[in-house]
Amino acid sequence: MEQKLRQIIRIANIDIDGNKSVSNALRKMKGVSFMFSNAVCQTTGVDRNKKAGLLNEEEVKKIELALLQYKGFPKWMLNRRR
Repeated sequence: MEQKLRQIIRIANIDIDGNKSVSNALRKMKGVSFMFSNAVCQTTGVDRNKKAGLLNEEEVKKIELALLQYKGFPKWMLNRRR
């Protein structure tokens, strides 16, 4: 079954480019660094080299939940939270 590539993905009320890999697309969000995007991909079980436009709704929900409820990540990984 062939999956259609979506051009824009909406994660946490931010538009993400669907042509980029998941880890690079997440880094375009404010406050998400290289290490944090890799940690999100690893904890959710999403392949970080997969194109963001090929993500299904379940994977998008997992990523959004991990970004908004960053439980389980070490405090040094978060950028200046107050």
